[in-house]
Amino acid sequence: MFIMEIDAICYYRIENASLLLSSLARVSKALQSLVQNTMKRLLAHRSLTEILLDRKSIAQDAKVALDSVTCTWGIKVERTEIKDVRLPAGLQHSLAVEAEAQRQARVRVSQP
Repeated sequence: MFIMEIDAICYYRIENASLLLSSLARVSKALQSLVQNTMKRLLAHRSLTEILLDRKSIAQDAKVALDSVTCTWGIKVERTEIKDVRLPAGLQHSLAVEAEAQRQARVRVSQP
């Protein structure tokens, strides 16, 4: 197991201000917590490769999940994006070494 940092953006629109004011005191804090928890839940069951390759699909899944909650607050989630995925330096180095070893193995196999 390892820890990664992910930058995600949630674009939303307030559709019902009176519902929003009656249901939430601190909108941005509630949305931030909801986005963080939703992303953790969606990413927990994916491999690193899936996370790196399927950002758009994960962002769409997050939009649907977020919108199902925020609609009861008077908020419509327009879209979500995963802007950046950062891995610990040690893991980045290990992945680079492994990728280089695989490239060298392919070169050796393809040489006559």
